Formats: sequence, C-alpha cells, structure tokens
Amino acid sequence: MNWRRTLLPFVPGQHQECPPLTRISVIIPTLDEEASIARAIRSCREAGPCEVIVVDGESRDRTVEIARGRADAVIATRRALKAGSRSSWLEPSAQSTSGRR
Repeated sequence: MNWRRTLLPFVPGQHQECPPLTRISVIIPTLDEEASIARAIRSCREAGPCEVIVVDGESRDRTVEIARGRADAVIATRRALKAGSRSSWLEPSAQSTSGRR
C-alpha cells in the first residue's frame, strides 16, 4: 500500500477523518491508569474505526475493570523488570491485533 496516497493533509485545528474502510489497532499500555483509561479509549473511538487493546502491567487500581467494559481486548501481563523494557510486555498484544501485518 502506498501510504502517501492514503494520508490526508494535516490542517491544524481541524478534525481529520480516516480514508474509507481504514481501521487501525491501538495498543494502550497501562499501569494504575484508572483516572484516565476511559477517556483514552473514548478518544480512540471518536477518532475513527479502530480496535482498542489495553495491555496492563499489574495495575493495583481499577484500570483493568474499567478497560474491560470499553476496550476490544484487555491483556494482563507481568510488569517489565527493567526500566525502559515496556516493549517486552507489549509484544503479545501486537500479535493479537486483527489488522494486516
């Protein structure tokens, strides 16, 4: 696919619509995000057709409970052991997306 042909020009302050039949997968990594996860998922949905996957790293609050009622998938995973290794716990979620690879 030639992405240059499908991207719309950016106009500051104007909402951009996705080209017809475009669907993306959004992966949201979380850790104790109960105050913002509903808003983050809602923002994704309002932007256009998308699959929302929440990957939680052992939250101790209600993040997973809130996400389960709003996201297409919620994946609970063990927290990354080293700082900066968040990508290691996002990898399984990328494999579970329904989009083209």
